[in-house]
Amino acid sequence: MASLRLVQAGFSASGHEIPAELGGQAWAMIENAAADPDPENEAEAGASGPPLGEVSMGHVRPKALTTALAYAAWARRRNPEAGLGAVQQLIENQIDPARPEPSRAVRWVCGASFGVLAGLFR
Repeated sequence: MASLRLVQAGFSASGHEIPAELGGQAWAMIENAAADPDPENEAEAGASGPPLGEVSMGHVRPKALTTALAYAAWARRRNPEAGLGAVQQLIENQIDPARPEPSRAVRWVCGASFGVLAGLFR
């Protein structure tokens, strides 16, 4: 989880960005984290629990998705014509109706990020 936070910080436009030649390695970390089973449904049980935005930041798979979006923004800042097929596929895998995502926090990230997604993949 800490590694995802570090990678996401490296994608910010702060002047201390991850070098372009390490983008592939960073993406591999994101893909690996997006396949993590965390959160399990039990971690999100109950409608009276914490807000899904908070839940999403405390679990691996939702954090991987926000990091993937940061990666996409980083790639587009470097090259406005950058291909984002891998990012698009990762997101589509999470919202595929044929394979419903069991995590409410993951679905929340996809919905909360709709404006960003629309801007990236128009």
